[in-house]
Amino acid sequence: MLKIMLCGASDVSAIEIPFNDVVEGFAGEPMWYQSGTILYWNSTKSSWIKNSTDSVQHADICVFVIMEEIGRITWDDELEAALLSEKPFLLLCLSTTYQKYRTLRKYTNIEAINDSEMQQSVKLLSSLESRQLTIISFDISCFHSVLKQQLAKIFIHCLKNLSLSHNSCTSNHFQALGLENYFTSANPEERQLDKREALESSNSIKLLARSGSSFIGSIGGRFRDILTRKVRQQGTTIQVLLVNPWSYYAVLTAFSEDENNKNYTSLIAGTMSAEDIISAYIKSKWYSIKLQDALSSYEQLVLKYPDLLVRFIDFEITASVLLTDTKCYYEPYSNFMQDTRYAKNMSTFEIAVSTNTAFYEKAIANFDMLWNFSTAYDSWKENEEAHRNRLLELLNARETHQPRRYVGVHAIIQASGTILVLKRSKDNLYQPELWDFPGGGIESGETIEEALLREVREETQLEIEVRRVLSVYSNNDQLPFRQTTQIVFMAKTNNLDVVLNSKEHSDYNWMHPSQLQNYTLMPYMQEAIDVYLSQNQQDIV
Repeated sequence: MLKIMLCGASDVSAIEIPFNDVVEGFAGEPMWYQSGTILYWNSTKSSWIKNSTDSVQHADICVFVIMEEIGRITWDDELEAALLSEKPFLLLCLSTTYQKYRTLRKYTNIEAINDSEMQQSVKLLSSLESRQLTIISFDISCFHSVLKQQLAKIFIHCLKNLSLSHNSCTSNHFQALGLENYFTSANPEERQLDKREALESSNSIKLLARSGSSFIGSIGGRFRDILTRKVRQQGTTIQVLLVNPWSYYAVLTAFSEDENNKNYTSLIAGTMSAEDIISAYIKSKWYSIKLQDALSSYEQLVLKYPDLLVRFIDFEITASVLLTDTKCYYEPYSNFMQDTRYAKNMSTFEIAVSTNTAFYEKAIANFDMLWNFSTAYDSWKENEEAHRNRLLELLNARETHQPRRYVGVHAIIQASGTILVLKRSKDNLYQPELWDFPGGGIESGETIEEALLREVREETQLEIEVRRVLSVYSNNDQLPFRQTTQIVFMAKTNNLDVVLNSKEHSDYNWMHPSQLQNYTLMPYMQEAIDVYLSQNQQDIV
């Protein structure tokens, strides 16, 4: 389990509860000396310093916190131990203390400060900044969110460390020589550089592996983009395309004492049968390769080895390898995978069954086994009965060819003779950079009008008056498996000051509807615009 250690003087007890909450939210185990969760050994040779430095070595991440008091062991010993071992750590300082430090350092000689505690704080903070270490300030009321955000940055940094971004000559050299010749014929200096870079990744691998599903599920696509390796079909085998063989050496270092593990040697060498690859995954407990082409033979192996799809693969990858028609998954459904609400409330198995006919037949025959690995995330287990009933309901619906229905609500918002359109973000996985009316999906328990008001508020910060339904658009292209209905309302506002959610939209415009012909629009919009113009709606509000 991921171990995160709280380091600081006794007054950090003020943030112990939110610290524990955040760490446990990352599927981690909090460590702190006052709670008895650090390493210690009571004897005639007991040493608090040794207890502390041993605990730093034992932890995966250290969080150093300055409130007002300064603990000498924390800053003289624990910090140095973290630096020497290259342990990932955070430096957090109470905002009032940090502000006093900045003021005193700017306007006062340190030795002239009468308050000994404050003098120590100023000296410490000055020393930390002289080493170019980044200090994050926080307010007590916001400690929970600040810690969560900063821990997430560590994880994302670890993910980036694992990306295979080595120079192309190393890649070409390895690919030309093959595994065995690479280790005997490649330039020794080049091989040593490759090895050092990869070994620096091993701590990142361990940290990510220990983090469990809670963190991986929360970052979704990043894990897919950075950790996965391209795999393509080649006859009856799958070829693994590598840039640097030492990257797999790093994985070995993190998870195995045997550097000559035959499964990994075969994996690095280039080609293996699908079954051999899966056996290697299961044995090594590392799942970094994703199938670009989800083969039917692979799908059969998934059913044979359900342990393949466990904690280290986020639910998006899980869904993609279950589907024989990858395009069917990635185009219409990957946008759902980025939404944490869906991550909490919809199982991968449900997505797979609802989008792929070939998989459906196997799902019926293997329901219990599929259910077991589809509930790998703890959040699903909390509502196991509800999810199980939902899956059975879904299977029964598919058996009678009832489509999965999605209903969206949107608004033509009028103000000062113009209407509002938003440009979808380029990072949006579904229809990026198209222009759209404000709106979105309906959450459980909402009326259509409530959903529209919420979506408009989330996307634009506007408060609107909903008038009436203007048009209803249905997309039947994906029947019998999915049917989309978009309901467009007339609405009014007196406020032209739009505040965008940058994750969803990159631009907006107030314009006359006749100008929309110059824009690339979402499919449902044209019908609504035609109705609007035909009814001469310019003066309706």
